[in-house]
Amino acid sequence: MSKWRQVVLATALAVFPQGLSAQSGVAVVGFVTEGSVGLGRGEYPTLGLALTATLAAELAARAAQVVTLDPAGPDRQGHFDLGAARAQAGRLGARWLAVGQLLDQYGDIHLEVRLIDVASGEPVSVIRADEAHHSRDVLAMALGSIADQLTRQPAIGGRPAAATAVSVEALMQFGRGLELEIAGDAPGAAAAYRKAAALAPGFSALERARRRVGG
Repeated sequence: MSKWRQVVLATALAVFPQGLSAQSGVAVVGFVTEGSVGLGRGEYPTLGLALTATLAAELAARAAQVVTLDPAGPDRQGHFDLGAARAQAGRLGARWLAVGQLLDQYGDIHLEVRLIDVASGEPVSVIRADEAHHSRDVLAMALGSIADQLTRQPAIGGRPAAATAVSVEALMQFGRGLELEIAGDAPGAAAAYRKAAALAPGFSALERARRRVGG
C-alpha cells in the first residue's frame, strides 16, 4: 500500500472502520484541477490533494461507504489511469469510482464529481455543487454539498450532514501537510496541520491528520 493511500484511508476509515460490503460504496480517485487559474500554478495540485482527502472524510462522516485510491497519473492535476483505478476499486469491492474536477476561473469555481461504474467503466452520473457554492471562498461548503448528494446514490448510502466552513487557505495548508506526510516528513506535516488548524478550528479531517503525526 502506498504512503498516499495509507494517509487518506486513515483519514476516511478513522470514522468508518468496517470497510466496504460486497459491490457497494465509492472509491475516491482524485480531483482534476487542470485549466484552473487565479492561484499559483503549483498550488492547484496541492489543493486537489486536499479536496480528495476532504471528500473522503466528508463521506465517511456521513456514514457513507468510501475508500480512496492512489493518484494514478504522473501528477495530481489529472491524467488518471481509470483502468488501473477500476481494477483497484474492484479488488476493494467498490461499485463506483468518483473522479472530481475543479475548474477555478479567478475565484469563480465549477466543482463536480463524475461517478463511473467500476464493472463497466461507463459514466453513471455527474454530481455538481449547488448554485449557492460557485465561489472559491466557499469551496469546502461546495464539497460538502456534493458529499450530501453522493449519499443519495445507490450503494453509497449515508445521510446528509452539515459541512464545516473551511477557508481555501486552510485547505491549502492541509494539502501541504498531506504532501509532507506522504513524503515522510512528519514534523513538517505537523507544522502545516497546525497552521491549518489555526485557520479552521473543528475541521475533522485535519484533526485526525494531526493525531497521525503527533501535531
